Amino acid sequence: MPKHGLSPDDPCGCHSGLRYADCHMPVCDAPRGKQIVVGQKLYAEAWAMNAAHYQAQGLYDALAAELVGAGEVRRVLDIGCGLGQGLDALRAAIAAPGRLIVGIDENPDCLAGAAARLGLNTGHPALRRTKAERQLSGYYETRVAPTALRLDGDLLLINVDLLVDDAPFEAWLDKIGPFDAVTLWFSGVHKARSATKVAQRFGAKSDADLREALEDRVMDLAVLRVRPGGFVHLVSRAAGDVESLRQAHKVRMSEALADRPFDLMGVTAHPYEEPGSDKAVQVKSATLDLTGNQNVALSMVAHARNLSTKEATGSLFKLAQRTPFNIAPERANALATAVFGTGACTLQPSEAGANFYAVVEDKAVYLSSRGLASLWCLAHVVFSLTDIASRLARAKEVRRLEKVDLGRAWAELDLDLYLDYARRLFHAEESWPLPLELPDATAASDAPEGRCNNLFFGALSWIVLHEVGHVDHGHERIATADQRRRQEFEADGFATAWILDEAGQGLQREFRVLMIVTALAWLFLCEEVKGQGTTHPAAILRFREAIIQFNLGDRSPALENAFYLLKALFDPANPNMPRRPTPRQAFDWIAGRLEELFPIR
Repeated sequence: MPKHGLSPDDPCGCHSGLRYADCHMPVCDAPRGKQIVVGQKLYAEAWAMNAAHYQAQGLYDALAAELVGAGEVRRVLDIGCGLGQGLDALRAAIAAPGRLIVGIDENPDCLAGAAARLGLNTGHPALRRTKAERQLSGYYETRVAPTALRLDGDLLLINVDLLVDDAPFEAWLDKIGPFDAVTLWFSGVHKARSATKVAQRFGAKSDADLREALEDRVMDLAVLRVRPGGFVHLVSRAAGDVESLRQAHKVRMSEALADRPFDLMGVTAHPYEEPGSDKAVQVKSATLDLTGNQNVALSMVAHARNLSTKEATGSLFKLAQRTPFNIAPERANALATAVFGTGACTLQPSEAGANFYAVVEDKAVYLSSRGLASLWCLAHVVFSLTDIASRLARAKEVRRLEKVDLGRAWAELDLDLYLDYARRLFHAEESWPLPLELPDATAASDAPEGRCNNLFFGALSWIVLHEVGHVDHGHERIATADQRRRQEFEADGFATAWILDEAGQGLQREFRVLMIVTALAWLFLCEEVKGQGTTHPAAILRFREAIIQFNLGDRSPALENAFYLLKALFDPANPNMPRRPTPRQAFDWIAGRLEELFPIR
């Protein structure tokens, strides 16, 4: 924000061309801790002039017609919904029943105005979920109400700052399923936004930087929340030669979509007029004089294509290079020097089947996108099962029960969909299906998605270290079937020993064992689908060899969770279980069942 020291009649330091008194002065002079509140209130008042002027010209109706004309659109998430004029146009363009229109905005004052306009409850707690708290640094941190969202109706308003982590909102989005379209029609920045930790985290030097950060976030959200065949619709304001602006915007949007699963359908220019009052939110440039230029709304519509496994797992592959080092950090230096050494073993992408393999002479380990997708889906199932089982086991009301029933949770979380997709990938490439969650490699490590990633990368570490073992032992590619099976046992032993030999006897060992069991479960899943091969040992033989090195106690949490996951995956309907077993007894029992379910052929 502009610094103090300016007089009211001085030009504001933000380059708006307005007097300081008419621009940032009310925010700068706001009482301590109230700058964000004042900035949001002033923005809502100023934007009301813009929005009313646009509505009177039919601009919102034109944008709604453009979106609905692009294809089947009944469920829309509108970001930065402002005072609700755009939502009103969408409500008129999309017929009920089956309609769902959700408007979100960072500004509670805008949402209050939108609720009044749309005939919704202006006192609903969802309209004021965020609160800006001033920190010692002088910047404001946005706090989000931790309570779950409970909303009914086909037109909803929610206070959300997309540039701030918001677990309840993400959980609500998970619950309601994908949208037909995500829209961002005109993004604005209130005059106190630069005083937030958001601006600091993004290194924003201007309002344009914050708008760009929001556009990037919207497109990333659309990747996760728009169904295949759906749309993302971004509209921004500009002034100048209409066709030149349209062509330049088309190039910019094409570049923004280059790494995302969207195809640009087109950029439409909607000429319009801005309100004459200097109290309205201005279209401005810090470097160009826009006086006398035509105002234009540049409307970009992109079509969401089906995600390939390569696109869905691309972010996971980027982080996979570190997995062999992260699983056993106490041996990272040894891995870098004694094993990889000069001409380090590299991880390379592969478009082969759902598998992983090493080319010893090239010191290269190849990871297929189908293999990564299949393993991640299994890790998602395993994490969900172990998380639920652990919480149930700790709950007082179920401690007295002889059995923990995971069937209901399995159904509610659609775990069958993940497991079935993981199985199908062993046969052929298949687009990532909705409503399966997409991997999010950027998730915080303590978030559920991050904890699932930890399990996935741990299981992947064992698989990658197995392949590194082939390189380290100099295994021959041309060998007899018996020799190749022996080489596989050696590579398994290398991976398991590398992970566990210096793990100690605490939680680190417990967690690493669970990761190894997840990798072994993936081998069982592969064999269940494709049958036993001639070049690799049977999965049960590899399982036998690995568990010898586990060395865990009778009440091991890892053995208990391993029992839950193996039982649910491969023997869910069998009621003949030991009564009140210890974790060791339960694990030994399911190990015996695997011997029966996966006999050596």
